[in-house]
Amino acid sequence: MKTRSTKSEMLHSPMDSLRRTPDGGNNIKCSKPECSKTIVLVIFVLLPISTALSASPYWSPDLAGNDKFVNFRDFAVFAENWQKTGTGLAGDFDNSGKVDIYDLEYFAYYWLKEIDFKYAPGQIMVGFKPDVSQSTVEALAESLNCSIIRKMRKRNVYLWRVKGINNEQQVINQLQTNPDVLYAERNGLVYPSGQKIPNDPDFEVQWNLHQTSNADINAPEGWYEIYNKFNRIGNPDIVIAIVDTGVDYNHPDLTASMWTDSNGHHGYDFVNGDNYPMDDSGHGTHVAGIAAADTNNNTGIAGVSWGCSIMAVKVLPGLWSDVTDGIDYAVDNGANVVNMSLGSTASSSALENAINNAYDANVVLVAAAGNDSYDLDVNNFYPACFSKVICVSATDSDDQYCSFTNYGSFVDVAAPGEDIYSTLPNNSYGYKSGTSMAAPHVSALAALCLSMNSNYEPSDVKQCIIDAAKDLGTTGKDNYYGYGRIKIPYTCCAICGECADGFGTGTQSDPYRIRTFDDLCLMMSMGSSSYWRLCNNINAYNSRFLDGGAGWTPFDFSGNLNGCDFVISNLYINRPSTNHIGFIKDNYGGTITDLGLVDLNITGQEYVGGLIGHSYGCNIANCYSTGVVSGNFNLGGLVGRATGGGNITNCYSICTVAGDVGGSGIGGLVGYSVVNITNCYAMGDVSGVGVWVGGLVGRSDGVISNSYSTGNVSGAGYVGGFAGQVSAGITNCYSTGAVSGTRLNIGGFAGWENYGGPFFFNCYFLDTAGPDNGKGEPKTSSQLKQQATFEPEWNFETIWYITEGVIYPVLGSPVTLTVSSTVGGSVISPGEGVFGYPYDKYTPIIAEADEGYIFTYWSGTGVTAGKVTDAGAASTTILMSANYTVVANFGPVSP
Repeated sequence: MKTRSTKSEMLHSPMDSLRRTPDGGNNIKCSKPECSKTIVLVIFVLLPISTALSASPYWSPDLAGNDKFVNFRDFAVFAENWQKTGTGLAGDFDNSGKVDIYDLEYFAYYWLKEIDFKYAPGQIMVGFKPDVSQSTVEALAESLNCSIIRKMRKRNVYLWRVKGINNEQQVINQLQTNPDVLYAERNGLVYPSGQKIPNDPDFEVQWNLHQTSNADINAPEGWYEIYNKFNRIGNPDIVIAIVDTGVDYNHPDLTASMWTDSNGHHGYDFVNGDNYPMDDSGHGTHVAGIAAADTNNNTGIAGVSWGCSIMAVKVLPGLWSDVTDGIDYAVDNGANVVNMSLGSTASSSALENAINNAYDANVVLVAAAGNDSYDLDVNNFYPACFSKVICVSATDSDDQYCSFTNYGSFVDVAAPGEDIYSTLPNNSYGYKSGTSMAAPHVSALAALCLSMNSNYEPSDVKQCIIDAAKDLGTTGKDNYYGYGRIKIPYTCCAICGECADGFGTGTQSDPYRIRTFDDLCLMMSMGSSSYWRLCNNINAYNSRFLDGGAGWTPFDFSGNLNGCDFVISNLYINRPSTNHIGFIKDNYGGTITDLGLVDLNITGQEYVGGLIGHSYGCNIANCYSTGVVSGNFNLGGLVGRATGGGNITNCYSICTVAGDVGGSGIGGLVGYSVVNITNCYAMGDVSGVGVWVGGLVGRSDGVISNSYSTGNVSGAGYVGGFAGQVSAGITNCYSTGAVSGTRLNIGGFAGWENYGGPFFFNCYFLDTAGPDNGKGEPKTSSQLKQQATFEPEWNFETIWYITEGVIYPVLGSPVTLTVSSTVGGSVISPGEGVFGYPYDKYTPIIAEADEGYIFTYWSGTGVTAGKVTDAGAASTTILMSANYTVVANFGPVSP
């Protein structure tokens, strides 16, 4: 097989080929005979971090595996960036009393930790109004301690160099207040191709995932597409059951991927009848590694499903009775995909019934075609020949079907199956061949499909895999490759098929498709009753320049908007004297689903919400907002006023909602609601100077269930941690935010219960948050973290989740965020300590520096996992797709 060169081959051992010139100046020369050019001060090449510093005494493992490149040319040449010194000698980082090559090495290590690898260090692009002169631009740059690199070829746009470390955002913030500036932004780094390469050291020998002859499944390209859309690849909640010889669940490349039941077991052993499905042959462990080895962990190999989980079901060596029980076990315990790299020419009705039952339970079933070179139409092989199973043949590194593979009309797709490198028991790895190796590739693709859309049925998943396959052999379906050899890249496009080419016609079958901010702006004039789909994340920063600085113009909408889990960020509206303000002005009977609004900044007067100003009969599901919403009357983080029927389901808001003079009807999610609210939460602070102020809803005349709020709440009268005033039933809800008011009717959970109650059922609030006025039951912090203290009506099986003694209940699988800070500041949101969140949701993190200090960057596992939106911004967000830590780092202000 061909091997590929890696980035580490670009350099020899780090720094050992360089030495200072005899004159002691700032030039560094290469001692190798093939080098003839002087390298000035810093290496003028793209330096691969993962190898360039590996021999350094200052190397730290937390930098290992970073596959990005840093160009020091425009960064390290500044003298001020060399001033960090211990001896007083500029550039003497290691306190040796002299400046030498090791100081360059220290410099690289020290500052690499502070670079955001999405952007060119020290560079910003600034767009000016057409009539702004170059002399004005030069004067402005100088006043901000910047220099001009060059003027762009067209329009009045300049590339600036910002002096110092991590000062880019501070300069941008100042520029955004300058009336001559249209926009200011960092200069993003662009990489050669749309790929996401894991740092697993043996990835280079996994020809099945990535090779030059294009016989692989194009994994890096597919991972890249999925990650760009979902900010993750595989979903750990999607479980692949490996029905096989067991799995070595202690293998270092598998432990993090193992599914675990409530008793701490990773599956079941039907051969020996116990809870320890350890592999004693190696076959199942090899299959498991192909499907879902822990990926990007600096260890061993990459698994195709990058992040999905493995359930070990040991049935081999065994009988059909064991396999039947194994499939039933997988279904009963929540497996989404069942991989069967096994088979027999003997059929079984019991087995077929188990497979049919699994299929009816929306479980995808995948089986190996077998390795006997049989025509399956003559010699049936089961379970591959059952109709509800995806049958997989094997291909080699030349994209030819393998000589051993079974074939016939039962074959659905082909996958790599020869010389496949994967995990083996006892912490080892090795090669195996067979359709047993091909099948887990398909199971992994099925898991990725479900990671992107968990509502898909087995037939949908199968069609997506077929649509993405590369047609080989006879055109169309044939007996050797089925519909083709699988690949990842277009699978995610098939999942959101509504985002096909073209803009669309606005009908249900051909919706308008939004890919750019310009497309989004068309909604202001074309929104109406049409069908719309987001096909990309949209940065709406330029909305602040619309309508003379008033920003986005809200529009009436009665159609259907499917966000497809994409995000609109930086939406800006500044219309303090205008009513009915939000991304959408008034929504009459429309439907909005799967949409995120992040870092919005919205100001209006009455009926103001992040998503909708006034919703009348609208159904809203799986939507969320983060940012700031301010106004006077009926304000909500998501919806200002919701009346006329409809439902708000599975939504959340983490907005700061602030009412100004006379501000009443103010809620973290909805200001005033007459609709049903289910499975929702709000986590932002809510304030007003009037009445009806609540953490989730200001005033509620509609039914609310299974919801909670955690933000602090303040107002005049009728103020509650969850709701200000209530006139309909609230069931299985709680609040924890501090409550304060200046008039009557202040309560820890609700301020006032209107006539006709009682309206509170199994509702609780933190006992220290606010007064107990009989609306809701107070609980201590410890009690709120224990499932046993909640009434039986609270569903902790499928709705609520809790980590006993650690976090309060959340809606969805719980994950924790551990927050801390260094000397010089603190984290003001969510605070410091351990906090619980539902899985796969965004939450803001905000740091504040003490006097004499500045915020520098976020660090921790949330940053290294790529889940913090902007690690260089004091106010940013983190996607909680696992348990993470974040640390706010601060430094002294330069004299």
